[in-house]
Amino acid sequence: MGATDIALSGPGTSMYDAYQRLHEQSKQQDGEDAYSGGFNTICHYNDLTDEWRNSGREASEYLEDEERMERLDSREVNAVCLRPPTSQREGEYLFVGWAAE
Repeated sequence: MGATDIALSGPGTSMYDAYQRLHEQSKQQDGEDAYSGGFNTICHYNDLTDEWRNSGREASEYLEDEERMERLDSREVNAVCLRPPTSQREGEYLFVGWAAE
């Protein structure tokens, strides 16, 4: 059993909402297998939005940084809010990390 890198983005009214939606979609696509390598194996996310915005880097470049990835456990992702939600539209969130396989 190991880990595979994963990067997904999705809409939501909050980061938690986007995480839950991606988790549910993955369950439907990948099944209930705890080692499917899908987003449904993710148990925790870290919101790095403030740090990312202050970095001046592209979101994927920031989240895929080798040192940042090495600090993650399997089943864990870092996340940023790419576009905050408004009353007119949902936000967009990016999750990058390790899924169990």
